[in-house]
Amino acid sequence: MKFKLIAFLFTIVIFFSSCYKDEFKFTADETPEVVDPGDISNFFAQVPNKFDSLVFKAEDGIIIVTENQTIIEVSPGSLLDQSGNFVTGDVDFKYIEVLNPAEYAFYGLPTISNKQLLRTDGVFRFEARQEGKELSFKGGRGVRVRLPDDNPEEGMQLFRGEGSGDDFNWSPISDATGSPNNTDIILNEWFLNIDSTGQDFLQGFGYEFTCELFTWINVDIFVDIPEDERTTVCVELPEMFTNKNTTIFMLFKESKSILGLNGDAEKMQWCEPYGATPKGFEVTFIVISHQGDDKYYFALKDATIVEDHLEYIEPEETTIDEIVKEIENL
Repeated sequence: MKFKLIAFLFTIVIFFSSCYKDEFKFTADETPEVVDPGDISNFFAQVPNKFDSLVFKAEDGIIIVTENQTIIEVSPGSLLDQSGNFVTGDVDFKYIEVLNPAEYAFYGLPTISNKQLLRTDGVFRFEARQEGKELSFKGGRGVRVRLPDDNPEEGMQLFRGEGSGDDFNWSPISDATGSPNNTDIILNEWFLNIDSTGQDFLQGFGYEFTCELFTWINVDIFVDIPEDERTTVCVELPEMFTNKNTTIFMLFKESKSILGLNGDAEKMQWCEPYGATPKGFEVTFIVISHQGDDKYYFALKDATIVEDHLEYIEPEETTIDEIVKEIENL
């Protein structure tokens, strides 16, 4: 099933507006004549978001197969309304699967957990409503996901996205009951009947887990880097770029990871705020800027991280379509 590109603009605008609080805005030139045009939230408001949506009967459940051959399953009779009653009839279901860490930049999802770098195998989000009202699952149930991977990694965990903007963090999902239905990722092989005729089967191997509704879920493992092998990373841009109109991400080539850089008004730089960057790693810096009207600037720059890394980058004018394509191809 192919994803449809649909607008999910209100949430993205609000989310990224929170990233650029007035007290953090700065201009990289001290003269009063400098004009600070543009607002980076305009870029995120126009980025096409790959949420897919469909309708199914709650009493029938549904099995979805994505382009990646990921299987998404909602069991029959597993959804509850806000009064705790079992739901019947039409359910409006929305979902997204993002497997390319570079595209996490579109949603403001750095791979960081309590200042520790994560290596990701995919991000998901699921939403279910009936007549516009949010639904939930009967205790112990959720969206069952089978994520194919020919070489799955032992030790992967589920993480829940919390906070927004500079305060965003992935928190490990834990369950006091120790129930594998809610918190564990199982390495498994499947041979699944995916239609009502009993004649269409899908075979695969990889990760199997259960997801909650209305939250970002990430399949991750911690990147174990000793503290003395980490360093600070900062980026400088020409004076027309500020953290009101510009955002910067750092994509790790050797690890499926991405971090956002925060604006530092004192240094007039963008710096990695966690101290989680390993020395010697190959990275790609992603710079996106809105300079007023429909004018956007963009840059990709490869680098090898060194001690106290400082990178100077000069973005060039680029269309939104070209920016999106470049990031999707990373």
